Amino acid sequence: MVITFCCPISKLGTTARMLTERRDMKKYIIAASLLLVLFVIPASGYGNDKAITDEVNADVSKLVALMKDSYAEEYEKARGIKIMTDNVDNNVVAVAVFTIESFGLGNNYTQFMAVFTNLSTASPGHPQRLSLLDVKVVGGHGLRAVEFGKINIRKVNIKERKVLITMPSLEYGPEDGMCCPSIKSNIQYSIELAVGGRLVEIKKN
Repeated sequence: MVITFCCPISKLGTTARMLTERRDMKKYIIAASLLLVLFVIPASGYGNDKAITDEVNADVSKLVALMKDSYAEEYEKARGIKIMTDNVDNNVVAVAVFTIESFGLGNNYTQFMAVFTNLSTASPGHPQRLSLLDVKVVGGHGLRAVEFGKINIRKVNIKERKVLITMPSLEYGPEDGMCCPSIKSNIQYSIELAVGGRLVEIKKN
């Protein structure tokens, strides 16, 4: 005996429509997800400041390895990083201040400032990356002490893509020992965000 189960034609048509609508809905969801990704990811090409900070930290560690001698080491607690992002012109600026001590096995320390920026925007097959523009001595034993945790960055010339970097500092007074500068001040540097951009200190009158 053969038992045949038969569904009404109306039910078969309803099932087919449901399957078609479900496939169409999946297409809409995929398309919407792609649009969401395009509009949520910042124009800078980085997901968040942590990704930039991680990249800069890795680059600074490479710089330290290149710059120190066989005695010197970085004092890692004296590393500061400040990031400025601008999604209008897809620009990222990162400033890092780091300290290397005991060059030549001496009782000394030197504070360096490094500036990174993206020289191009991301494109298929070419992810955005930060390039080192310049690195310069900004403080240290016998020079002055800079507050690495209080870096300020601001644009000063949009057309020339220049930024101004400011930090509090302690300068040496006439009676200060080499260990202890005591005069509160600020240091300022400008730099053009382009290939060959160099840090230029803005001297006070």
